[in-house]
Amino acid sequence: MARDDALQLHLHATARGVVSAAVRLGLAGPGEAQQLQASSAATQRAVLAECAGLDPAEQCQTAPLVDLLGAGHDRLYSRLFTS
Repeated sequence: MARDDALQLHLHATARGVVSAAVRLGLAGPGEAQQLQASSAATQRAVLAECAGLDPAEQCQTAPLVDLLGAGHDRLYSRLFTS
C-alpha cells in the first residue's frame, strides 16, 4: 500500500471513529454523520497535504490522558455507551 493511501485511510478511520461516537451518544443521526464525514473530505485533504511530510519523530499525541481514560471506559460503573 502506498504511503499516501495509508495516511488517507488512517485519517478517514480516525474521523469516522469520532463521528461514530457522536451517533452513539445521540448527538447526530446516522444520515447527518455521513454528511459530516463526506463534507470533511476537503479538510482532510488539506490536513494530509500539510502533515504528510512530518517524520515519525515530529508526530506527537496531544491528548494522552484522553487515550488513557478511553482505554478504561469498559471498567467504569456508568458508561456513556456500550460498544
